[in-house]
Amino acid sequence: MTGLAVYDPAVGRIEMGVMWTVVKDDQWCRCVLRSHPMGWELRKVLNDDLLRSEVCKHQGDVFTLAAKWQKEAIEKGWA
Repeated sequence: MTGLAVYDPAVGRIEMGVMWTVVKDDQWCRCVLRSHPMGWELRKVLNDDLLRSEVCKHQGDVFTLAAKWQKEAIEKGWA
């Protein structure tokens, strides 16, 4: 995924896709990418509950942060 779409005020925030998904027992955790007025928002979601959200101002930070969160989840036993 390169050349991420930028926020369009006429459209508002849009979900751009899932960066990764991990599972553990009967639960799933995923990292969702959304457009945001200040850049891009990553949302870490457990089942349907928001656990964490962070806005990245630079495209490279989106991928770095998503990988960091995925690594943390895997280290906690998610696969």
